[in-house]
Amino acid sequence: MAAQLTDRGEQDTLLVMIDADITVSAPSAPADNAELMWLAVKPFAEVEEVAGLSDPIRPAFTESLAIAARAGMLPPDLGMADLNRFLRLLERTRGLAAMAPRPIDADVLVLRAQAGGMTNESVSALADLVSGRVSVLEVPGDHYTVMTRHADAVGTQLGEYLAELNADRMIDTGSRGVE
Repeated sequence: MAAQLTDRGEQDTLLVMIDADITVSAPSAPADNAELMWLAVKPFAEVEEVAGLSDPIRPAFTESLAIAARAGMLPPDLGMADLNRFLRLLERTRGLAAMAPRPIDADVLVLRAQAGGMTNESVSALADLVSGRVSVLEVPGDHYTVMTRHADAVGTQLGEYLAELNADRMIDTGSRGVE
């Protein structure tokens, strides 16, 4: 996405990535809405919810919809038109995940989830695509809970990082390295 913004003439000075491992390929989006919805809500399903599903591999669409509503992914008064827009957004997001990363001219801050799967090798692969500095901020949670259950803590940490960055004028686009 940052490379696309650069292509349009935007200038990135700092890109913040949230637990994004560029070394992992995402599977393509399923053609079926029930599978697509399950793929989106599965990380948020409680153990007892999964145990009660009609099929834990490919549950009914309505079962996944109930999990999405319980997890706060969808508003309770969602109409069919908005639900269809949400499903098309999921499809496009899966397609974006399959895009090959491109080099960018910016500094990058990685918010790496402590219980996530992003390794030092993942950060090194990212550093190879960045002309600026790559910093890593360890944040609570996993890939799926960083911005939900742990949003307040992550927001506090990010705010402190940005305040320090502003105070010290630490951005040096001429240097390259990983902190």
